[in-house]
Formats: sequence, C-alpha cells, structure tokens
Amino acid sequence: MTEGMPPTMVQLQKLQRDLAEKVLDKACDDPQWRQQLIEDPQLALRQANFPEYQQIAQASQQVEVQGQAWGGGWGGGWGGGGWGGGWGGSNYFWWW
Repeated sequence: MTEGMPPTMVQLQKLQRDLAEKVLDKACDDPQWRQQLIEDPQLALRQANFPEYQQIAQASQQVEVQGQAWGGGWGGGWGGGGWGGGWGGSNYFWWW
C-alpha cells in the first residue's frame, strides 16, 4: 500500500485472505486463543498482533477520514454503509 492512500479492492481482498489464513492456523494450533477468538474476536486479533489486521484497521481509518472530507467515502449505496455494511471498526470484517 502507498503511504496515505487507501488500499485498492484487490489489496484489501489479499489482506483479508492472508489474515483469514493466519487466524485459522492460529486457532487450530492454540485452543486457548481459539476460545478467546470466540469470546472476544477484536481483543484476540489485537493481541495476536497480525500485521494484516493492523493494515486493514489502518485502511478503515483512512477511508473514514476521506469519507468525512468527500461526504460519503467508498461504497455509498452498496448495502448501506459501504461494502459489506461499512468500513468502520469491526464492521469491516466479514466474519464478525
């Protein structure tokens, strides 16, 4: 990703795939972390310190800031608040 620019849709999809793979691997390898993921997914992901999670969160913040400046951001009428229901915070992730 270019500094200061939001990632493209393709870059976001790759980040999501990479993150999903790491989450599944860690959940399979660590039963205690898997339980934490079930109980509090955001906390589990923050504590796991996956770089993809941090990059997606950062991209979400960039889009929110640009959306305020542009008066709508990305998505607009696509399902309410953007792709998949919104870019902000935990709404960005498709599995929670």
